[in-house]
Amino acid sequence: MLGICLLPVAYGYNVYSAIILILILYLKNNNYKYKNEFIGILIGSILMTKINLGIFILIPYIIYSKKKIKSLIFTSIIPILMITYLIINKNLINCIDYCFLG
Repeated sequence: MLGICLLPVAYGYNVYSAIILILILYLKNNNYKYKNEFIGILIGSILMTKINLGIFILIPYIIYSKKKIKSLIFTSIIPILMITYLIINKNLINCIDYCFLG
């Protein structure tokens, strides 16, 4: 798991999102016990690195998921942790100014 965390630093967010997307497609074709929860966490990480790609993956995932509430909870774990971190450090307004307002 540490290797997945270091990918955005080494290669950039585009390559990281592509590798995570390939991992999601691989997990969808296999029968693991907690694959839907793990896929939700991976989609949340894509959502935090590349927002437009994350939205395009998130919407079909929630629509076609059998357990909609559970998949939404696991998808939102990483963004909630990031927002909590920004609130604790009093940087939420600066992040919104930098990321969305330019």
